[in-house]
Amino acid sequence: MTGVWEERLRELSAWAAEHGVQRLELTVRTDNERAIALYRRCGFEVEGTRRAAIRLGDRLADELFMAKLAV
Repeated sequence: MTGVWEERLRELSAWAAEHGVQRLELTVRTDNERAIALYRRCGFEVEGTRRAAIRLGDRLADELFMAKLAV
């Protein structure tokens, strides 16, 4: 069964392709495994990592850059 967020991302991808948007980009914390899995299922690929990019209280977290070509 497709989840609500996966369905929304697929709709966004379709809208982007119909309107000439060539790339969709996002960032996500590296410890957010469920979101990363969702983005991968929807065709996003990791393009890079920003180390210690997000402060979470007294610790720092890494962030992934992900993108998908919408064409």
